[in-house]
Amino acid sequence: MQDKLILKKIIKILEEKKNIPYKYKKKIYNFKYLDLGYVDSLELISFVFNIEKNFKIKIYDHDFNSSNFRTIGGLIKIIKKKLK
Repeated sequence: MQDKLILKKIIKILEEKKNIPYKYKKKIYNFKYLDLGYVDSLELISFVFNIEKNFKIKIYDHDFNSSNFRTIGGLIKIIKKKLK
């Protein structure tokens, strides 16, 4: 699956509750959705569930602890690796 298709699905999941501010869309691959509070601890469970459901993958604890999990670009890397 291509990065852009994965990106579209991630954005769709993230924007179910609120839109990503335009200033972050310019550099979307570096968007730190956790650090900026865009996804809080309660929303994280729902977000991960939706990622798993949409991509038919399983996100494990070591994925959460990865620095890749903190940005959209890193999340795309995790998803692509699991889709192989």
